[in-house]
Amino acid sequence: MSPSRSIFSSLNLVALCLLGFLSLACGMFSEDLLNRAKLGDPEAQVQIGKALFTGDGVEVNTELAYFFFQKAASQGNLDGIFWAGACLLNGWGVLQDPYEAVQYFRIGAAQGHADSQSFLGQCYEKGQGVELNFAEAASWYRKAAEQGNVFGQLGLGTCYAYGRGVPENKEEAILWLGRAFEKGNKEQRQEVLTVIWEKRW
Repeated sequence: MSPSRSIFSSLNLVALCLLGFLSLACGMFSEDLLNRAKLGDPEAQVQIGKALFTGDGVEVNTELAYFFFQKAASQGNLDGIFWAGACLLNGWGVLQDPYEAVQYFRIGAAQGHADSQSFLGQCYEKGQGVELNFAEAASWYRKAAEQGNVFGQLGLGTCYAYGRGVPENKEEAILWLGRAFEKGNKEQRQEVLTVIWEKRW
């Protein structure tokens, strides 16, 4: 993986604390969690990264979140790899680079990480960082869907609904879209309903 492109890329965690970038976090996270992150615990780094990304108890800071995700990713942590890729794909806290994002997703997907598999499927479906390939999209969506990943289920159901990379199949589409609707959030449920409305099912 290439070095982080975050503005924090040349700093280590201890330096960040000394420079005050973690002053707010240090007051919100437990000392144990911060110490684990500073000592290189990738799970602690991902936990802090997610909190900084979502604003869970701290002020949102996507650049610092990406820094933590990339630190965890560099140690082979699959959640860190996924989140670093997602940041690169969308330009969250780092210069947008879908080509590099795909490299992160490939690493996670090859090791069975469902979120990385589903996002790799999206990249193939939309031609983000890779050549458009519906068959590859459906294949990666399926791998994620079979693990219960909602994004993968939604993607696979949509592929079956419109015949993208797989033969159009109403029954299969309804099966996977139904599973996505059952477990998905409000936005994902709306996507399911949009497909059903467009197909007039």
